[in-house]
Amino acid sequence: MRSSDFDEMVHRAMRQAAQDGQRELDRVYRQYAGKPVTQIEPVLRRAMAKTAIPLDAAQLRDWSTLISDNTRIQLKT
Repeated sequence: MRSSDFDEMVHRAMRQAAQDGQRELDRVYRQYAGKPVTQIEPVLRRAMAKTAIPLDAAQLRDWSTLISDNTRIQLKT
């Protein structure tokens, strides 16, 4: 396999992961924006576990806080 083929496969996988993650983030945002962080965290943890985007405890708390503050998170590739 050529390096450029491998690079393209990696980029496709990253784009797919970002699309899957964005879909889950948007779903959580639509349902939980403005609600307490403690209510969002477990839902966001389960949603992101379905994707290839791992969140550590600090990221989970930060993202839950953003959603609670009515801020839509946008993933970029």
